[in-house]
Amino acid sequence: MTCTSSRRAAGRAPLAVLLLAAAGIAHGAAGTAPEGLRQLVDRLGDFDYAVRMEASRAVRRADPGVARPVLRAAARGHEDSYVQFRALVLLYGFDAAAARGAFEDALGSANDRVRAAAYSYFEDAPDPRLAPRLLAALDHETSEFVRPALVRALAAHDDDEAVRARLVRDVDRGESYFRAAVIEALGDRRAAYAVDPLIAIASEPGSLQGDALLALGKIGGAAGPRTAATRRNVRMFWHEQGCEAARLRLAGEFVDAHGVVG
Repeated sequence: MTCTSSRRAAGRAPLAVLLLAAAGIAHGAAGTAPEGLRQLVDRLGDFDYAVRMEASRAVRRADPGVARPVLRAAARGHEDSYVQFRALVLLYGFDAAAARGAFEDALGSANDRVRAAAYSYFEDAPDPRLAPRLLAALDHETSEFVRPALVRALAAHDDDEAVRARLVRDVDRGESYFRAAVIEALGDRRAAYAVDPLIAIASEPGSLQGDALLALGKIGGAAGPRTAATRRNVRMFWHEQGCEAARLRLAGEFVDAHGVVG
């Protein structure tokens, strides 16, 4: 059997690239008045790519003190949901910390793209106060585009015991695509508290076996000492399951850390 991941990290790239690009922009070159800025913001959703890009550049060159209130208002209530999203991205570029309130408001947006941007923000800037709200969102967030971003945001708040319990439970619950998102997030967070359910998945052939093995490799020595039964499971997997070399090396890091080869 060849272990393959059921998800691709590239699905998260567009949002991350947009936020990164916004973070590096230069400001303050133009003294555009609020009314002029509002007209520019309206063009962020234009069908013509050149018009959208020129509007973005003009907003980025505006005085931050003038631009931020206009962008916050657009992110909160513009009639075009794509403009809401672009306003969030530009606001982040002016001042990521000051944009926190706008991103918190965006958690309640009806638009998938806007909510995904908000979840991505709080993955990078966790706020323990929001953990209960993120947990509650899991009960109704079913979009394939949005739920993985929510899971990653929730995993960034795993100092909360209720968050840990929900993530561990969702490893074994729901559609495979969403379970894979949980497994990936746990691996990226080096979530030693989830090692046992991950080993159970990695030890059996199935669509999520590769995801679980990769997550275990990322966790590595952070998992702490394991029981004899768990060591037997990992040893069985190591000797009996074929997998691509990169994943075997990652598994080796976990196996070596716990002395289970032999």
